[in-house]
Amino acid sequence: TYKIRVYTNGNNPNQSASFDVCVSTPPAPGPNDECINAIPVTVNILSECVYTTPGNLIGATGSTGVSNVCTGSEDDDVWFSFVATSGNNVISLLNIEGTTTNLNHAVYSGTCDALVQLYCAPANSLTSTNLTYIVNQTYYIRVWSNGTNNEVVTFNLCVKPISSCANAAPFCGGTPTTPYIFPNSNAIPGSSIGQVACLFTTPNPTYYTLHIGQTGPMNFTMVQNTQFNAQGQPIGTNLDVDFVAWGPFTSTDSCDEIVFGPCPGGCPNNTTNPNFYPSGNIIDCSYSASFTETISIPNAQEGEYYIILITNFNGSAGFISLVQTNDSQPGAGATICCDVDLGPDITACADSVTLNALAGVVDLNNVPVIFEWYLNDSVTPIPGETSSTLVVTQSGTYTVKGNCGLNPV
Repeated sequence: TYKIRVYTNGNNPNQSASFDVCVSTPPAPGPNDECINAIPVTVNILSECVYTTPGNLIGATGSTGVSNVCTGSEDDDVWFSFVATSGNNVISLLNIEGTTTNLNHAVYSGTCDALVQLYCAPANSLTSTNLTYIVNQTYYIRVWSNGTNNEVVTFNLCVKPISSCANAAPFCGGTPTTPYIFPNSNAIPGSSIGQVACLFTTPNPTYYTLHIGQTGPMNFTMVQNTQFNAQGQPIGTNLDVDFVAWGPFTSTDSCDEIVFGPCPGGCPNNTTNPNFYPSGNIIDCSYSASFTETISIPNAQEGEYYIILITNFNGSAGFISLVQTNDSQPGAGATICCDVDLGPDITACADSVTLNALAGVVDLNNVPVIFEWYLNDSVTPIPGETSSTLVVTQSGTYTVKGNCGLNPV
């Protein structure tokens, strides 16, 4: 029996905090100690890490005969692979737990017996970006620690495209008690598209879509900070955030209706001229030095879509909280948070759906989103199976995970 003592680093006797304690058994060492056993990674179509691949360095040893000019000694490396779906991708190591969080990664092209190092991730960075991928070509990701070769570390690996209007990720407005909190975009070189609407600059741009499920006015507050607590309150450093919102549209395939440039005659901030918007299909816009912004959609109609561009002027890694401040008011509009129909027999927005299947075909109502399929107790998705239909070739228990905006289904 062991005791766990928890205390703060401060001297204030009146400090208070809430937290969870988790004691768990580390997973078994992964099979991907060498490139030949690299674990396939599902590449996200949208610009959010909806799909991640678990990994660990437990028992990992160094791979020999592979070039490395990156930071650290790769004496405990593990391998992953992915097939590029676009010319640009962001690779991130997320949810790192264990004896160290100081991890490195590099990307290789070629084959396992003839690898060519494409690039190293920046030193002390868990995220890297590359703009020279070749579509449909296989790449290999090598992950290792800067510590000893007996580190006990678990992590999640995410591969996603750089955000654009065409791959905008769906999100919705949280409530004051349950805000939507999601990672910001940062350290994306060459991503700025110049002046757009009231935004004089567009550093680290990220695009999102809002789907209206209930007619009425909608008011949102957006906050960017380096850290939020379990109650959704910002507890880190405030970061300047800016935005422009366009709409309404009849679908998310409406980027050709947007002018990605300055407004003729100029567009003001909504903080200096709150009555200026809507103007054309610019529903709202603000470019201020504040870490808090307000977004207003005065007459949202059920079924409409809005496209929102959010920028990170500061450039530091952090999170964004989105709250619909008039959520509880009579007649207020509402967004659709779970925009996936899995049929009458399956509940959307569960963590996963488990099916007991014999050989045959499993069809989840032809839902047009990416899915991950798992067989029995495997933590690795079935390679290449990302649609709503799965041809089952063996008996077993199949688990499927899908996409519901920024929420798992």
